[in-house]
Amino acid sequence: MAVSPCHFAEQLEIIRQLGQPLSLHQLVEAHKSGEVPHRAVVITFDDGYKNNLYNAKPLLEQFNIPATVFVTSDYVDQNFINKAPRGLTKG
Repeated sequence: MAVSPCHFAEQLEIIRQLGQPLSLHQLVEAHKSGEVPHRAVVITFDDGYKNNLYNAKPLLEQFNIPATVFVTSDYVDQNFINKAPRGLTKG
């Protein structure tokens, strides 16, 4: 996550108060039926970092808000170097 757990909890509270949290599947089905709820909100996470499990999941469960995690299984470009390790290789 790009925000602290505390800030994420604040964001979830606002979403719960002002929005209609849906799972990605619920949004797709609502869109197909032409009946997307007013203020529908879908939460997604890209790459499947472990903080999604350890920081986000407990808060999502606490607020009873669904989310979808898109997990990266491998890089398309096998020569890709993550920015953090690349910085460690300089010098």
